[in-house]
Parts: sequence; structure tokens; C-alpha cells
Amino acid sequence: MGWLLEQWHDIKGHAKWWVIGLTGGAILWLMRGLLWWQKAGWVGATVAFGLIMYVIGRSERKTDSQQNSIDARPINRSEVYEIGFRYLPSSPLANGWEVVYQDADARPAFTSPEAPGVGGLTMDVKKRYAIHYNDLPQRAQSVDEIELAIKYGEDAMFHIIVNVTSRDGSQRDFGHIKILLGNAPPRQHKDYPKEYLVYVTPERLSNGWVRMQLRLPEIVTAAMGIQGWVYDSVQTIQLRGCISVSPIKFFGKGD
Repeated sequence: MGWLLEQWHDIKGHAKWWVIGLTGGAILWLMRGLLWWQKAGWVGATVAFGLIMYVIGRSERKTDSQQNSIDARPINRSEVYEIGFRYLPSSPLANGWEVVYQDADARPAFTSPEAPGVGGLTMDVKKRYAIHYNDLPQRAQSVDEIELAIKYGEDAMFHIIVNVTSRDGSQRDFGHIKILLGNAPPRQHKDYPKEYLVYVTPERLSNGWVRMQLRLPEIVTAAMGIQGWVYDSVQTIQLRGCISVSPIKFFGKGD
């Protein structure tokens, strides 16, 4: 009974209903004046033909479904690169980081925090001061996800600077994606048109720390997609103010 209901819902209101009706009417017209055994032969042949077409149709629909369905399997992520801080107490400025801008009297202190992971960095500074990582290898620039734990302090900012292209690949540009905590729509900075503010809901850890898995194509689409841009690659990571970060891990899709 369940199978019959499934078939009824499959054909009702569909072109199949009209095909079946017209075919049935034609068979009844052809059977006029036939003997009972001739009618039985017609019915048997029709049922056999219908069963054969049903099996073929089910097979084709299954194949189409397998080919056109969306792959929802977990992505096999591969860690491509890590920005680590095991060199502390040596300065980050001697290990791939450089100053982007600073107040003249800024005096940053770099220490290793009690962070999730090994070898994190705490930058403590009372004035305007920002650094970015200038040693990102080529293999890390093409990743699609960045993962880290982070603790925001006074005047803290965390930027991912990305390269973008137009949807047809004919134009290229870049954007500063500023990652903020909260629940608000992304927006373009009113004073800095290359800067985009993206709010995220992270995993809450202890002592003010949060963990974030930042899927870059999704973030770029949210921030810059309305202007027609799509994610291409990472330029660099930028830190500002009083901020603590764990090692920053870069992930791509595995084979």
C-alpha cells in the first residue's frame, strides 16, 4: 500500500498522469471485440512493458541523483602552514613580522601567554601600534581556512588581508577583513573603503579566549560579495593593540 501511495504522489498532477490515462484509453479501445484470452494477453504484455520501463526509469533517476547531488561529506583538511611563536622571548620583528604603523612613543612588549596551544604570543602596547606577518610562503597563500585562538584586549584588532578577483577572473583587488566578535551583518568601513568588518560567533574558551575557524571564501563572500568579488588568496595577517593569539594555522583541502 505504501508503494502504491508513493507512485500516486509521483504521478498526480504530473505529465505522467496524462500519459498513463491516454495509454490506458488506447489499450481499452484496441481491446474492443477481442476474446477473453486475447484481452488477457494484451493486459499481460502491457504490465510487462510497464514493469520494464519502471525499472529503467528508477535506474536512470538513481544515476542522475548520484551525479547531481551536492557532496556533503566532511572536507579532508590538511594543515599547510603554521605561524608559531616558539622563538619567544626573541622578538617577532626578527621572525617574520614587521611594523605596519605606530605612534612614535609606542613601546610594545612581546611575551608568551597561557594560551590554548603551544607557543602563543601576547602583544601589550599602550599606544597605536600594528604589525603584520611578511613571511607567508606561497603554499599558505592559497588556503581556504585559518584557525586560531585569540583574546582581544584594549585597542585590539585582527585583520586578514586577502586577494580577491571578479567572478569572471578579469579583475583583481584586495581587502582588509577585520574580524570582530558579535552578531551583526558585515559592513564596509565608512572611512577606509578597503576595510571590511565581519562579525563572527566563535567557540568560547576560558579567561576571555575564543577559538575561531575562519573559512575564507565564506568570509569574503559575506564582506565583499555584494560588490562582485570572490576569494582568491591570503596576503598576510595583521595584529594591532593589546592582543593575544595562539599559533595561527592555515588549512587547505586534502587529496
